[in-house]
Amino acid sequence: MSRDSILVWILILLVGTSLFLSFNIWSQVPGKINDDTHIAEGKKVDLASVANPGKLLVHLGGSICTVITPSSPLYESTLDFTKKTLASKWAEKKPEPTIHSQEYFIDKKGIEAFFSTPLPANFIKRLLDIKPFDSTVLDGMMVKSYLIVEDQGVCVYLRDNNDKYFLISQDSNQKELTLTLDKISNSNPILFAELPSGNQNLKIEKNIYVSLTPFEMSIYLCKDEEIVSDRIAAKFFPDFSITRKIEEKDEAVIYTDGQRGLRVYSDGALEYSFPGVKEQKKSTNFYDALNTAVNFINAHGG
Repeated sequence: MSRDSILVWILILLVGTSLFLSFNIWSQVPGKINDDTHIAEGKKVDLASVANPGKLLVHLGGSICTVITPSSPLYESTLDFTKKTLASKWAEKKPEPTIHSQEYFIDKKGIEAFFSTPLPANFIKRLLDIKPFDSTVLDGMMVKSYLIVEDQGVCVYLRDNNDKYFLISQDSNQKELTLTLDKISNSNPILFAELPSGNQNLKIEKNIYVSLTPFEMSIYLCKDEEIVSDRIAAKFFPDFSITRKIEEKDEAVIYTDGQRGLRVYSDGALEYSFPGVKEQKKSTNFYDALNTAVNFINAHGG
């Protein structure tokens, strides 16, 4: 075999190897993501749902109450009632501080909506589209929950993260609240009673409730979730072919293309960073910041 023939075969081998490696790389990449604002259908996150209360504590009189969570069939209708009432009353009057404590509301019928984390009062008012928007009155107030209770009519209160209560409105018409409470009571919910604060020989923390009826706790089985693979990680980058993969000593894996960064921890937790354009960096309020976060989550699969 001549020298030229050997060189030809070597060239053919190199070209074939190059084609094979290119095919192997691109077959693992789910296409180039040209549009960073693409919204995955069916997985959209709604800003209002993100800020919805995590639970509704319903006082049915005395120390008896029940809890409505987002999985309850009565959650949506009850939440809609509380939000509508809060919005309509808040638009009429600004919150005024009161001297009430938590004990004042124990025996009163009503609904208290608890946020999963305290939210700025201005954010809640903007979310509910309440006008006029007297933001100066609410600066710095973090709302832990809001209450709609029977108290010589219907009263609407805000409760801040220091457990101080602010009265928004008082109305003599309590028909709709009564109907809502009756509907909940007639649904045969699991009832709880709040334990008394105790005496000098027995100290009990606040917000301790015991069930009035026996019930079985549900058992849930969790399926092992697949740790993020290269194929899933590729969805976070517009061109995965230029992305580097770095394995750390703590078994975490880092993907980066020089601009974006994705860290995958050994327990499956993700940490994603994308600085964006410098000109777009500016101070923003809580509402706009959370809205940006929601859009970001939607853009990456919901």
